[in-house]
Parts: sequence; structure tokens; C-alpha cells
Amino acid sequence: RAVIKEIAKDYNLELINKNTDRKHLTVDEYKIYAEEIQKQYDNFINKEIVITTGKLPFSNKVVLSRKDFEKLTNNAKYNTLTDQTMISYTEKLEKKEIELNNLSDKLKNRDNYYKFKEDALKNFISEKEEKIEGLESKYSNLYNKHSNLNKTNKTLERENKILKSETTKIEFLEQQVDNLAHNLTSVVQAINILLYDESDNYKLENISKKQKNLIKGIENYSKVWLLEADRDDLVKNVEAEVGFSKGIQDSIDEINRLNRIDNKSLRRGGR
Repeated sequence: RAVIKEIAKDYNLELINKNTDRKHLTVDEYKIYAEEIQKQYDNFINKEIVITTGKLPFSNKVVLSRKDFEKLTNNAKYNTLTDQTMISYTEKLEKKEIELNNLSDKLKNRDNYYKFKEDALKNFISEKEEKIEGLESKYSNLYNKHSNLNKTNKTLERENKILKSETTKIEFLEQQVDNLAHNLTSVVQAINILLYDESDNYKLENISKKQKNLIKGIENYSKVWLLEADRDDLVKNVEAEVGFSKGIQDSIDEINRLNRIDNKSLRRGGR
């Protein structure tokens, strides 16, 4: 009972005594009965019985009064009954003690088992807490990195917008340069007609050396400029082809049209 109460106390359990019908006596009840039996035993067994005896003549036999005989007979019966009762209760107490010892051992083993489980659970919780602390530290680092990346990303987004704007400007300038390169090529090819045309009567006759060098200088200057603009393909066109581009041809056609209109106007005015 004491062991059970101690174990229950360790697990914060409360034992409640219930008044139930028992088939057998409790240990305390056995103790009370045993003490009472021992008291009665001491009173009757160890008590000196005073009797008066007489001796028969010419015999070894003793004569008792009926009262003393009944006293001895009752005492013997009571001693026998008391001895049997003591033996019975002693056996029951020994059996109860063995049962309680076995129960105590079982409870101790169970207590040790639960303590083992409790220690294992504590170790498991400790390991999990360490892992949680590690995860919290990793999460904190990742959160800081994420915050820094967000800041960096916003900075890059601003820079990207600026770069897109600059890229648009550069693309526009590159397109302008490309247009200028094509226009310059067309102009040089048209000017070269003055030196190399044989079919459309654009070739200049009796051109001076200075005039020829001027045309050559314009051609060379144009080729250098095209090389610096990484337009080697147009340089080859300048060297290999002469003639009018569509734009220049359209411009010549427009001039010719205006001249015809002017000539018609002059003729009408002359009339």
C-alpha cells in the first residue's frame, strides 16, 4: 500500500478509499485480528490454570472435580481452536505478503519502465527542440537573405527600367545610324555614277583631277565611316555598285516633275 501510494504520488495520482465488500480481509484488518488473537492467546494459553486434584488410594490416578475437568477441557479446546486460527491467519498473511511483494515488484518494474520511457521521451523532446532551434536559425537566416534579395531585386528592377529606357534609346540610335549608313551608301553610289556611268549619260566628261579626287575622297571617307560603324557589307556595296537607290530615284523623279510643271508655266506665260 505504501509503495502504491508513493508511485501514485510520483505521477500526481490520488488514491481514493472505497468501502466495498471484500471476499478477503485487508492487511490492516488481518493485523487487528492477529493482535486480538495474540491477546486472547496470551490471556488463556499463558494463563496459569488452578485446579484441585486428589489421589486415588492404591493407584497412580488423579481425581478431579467436574468443574476443574470442564475447565481443562475448555482450555484445551480453546487452545486447539486458537492454534488452528493462528495457523490459518498466518498462512493468509504470508500469502497476502507474497502477493503484495509480487505486486510491489511489478509496480517497481512498471515504474522503472515508465521512467525509462520518460527519459526516452525527454531525450526525444530535447533532440526535437535542438532541431527546432536549428530550423529557427536557418529560417531566420533564410528570411534575412530573402529580405536582402527583395531589396536587391527592387534595386535591379529600377536599374532594369533604366536599362530598358537606355536600350530603347540605343536601339533608336542604332536604327538611325543604320539608316544613315544606308543613305550614305546610296549617296556615294549615286556620286560614283558621275565617274563610272556609261549608259545613262551621267558620267562627267573632261572632269578635272581635283574634281575626280573630290569624288574619290568622298568615297574613301564614306568607307572609313562605314567601317567604324561595323557595316563592312555596305563598304563592299560602295566598292562594287554604282547607281541610284529608290529614294534618290524618287527624289530625281520629283524634281523632274516639278521642272516640267515650271516649264509648262513658263510657256503659258510666254504666250
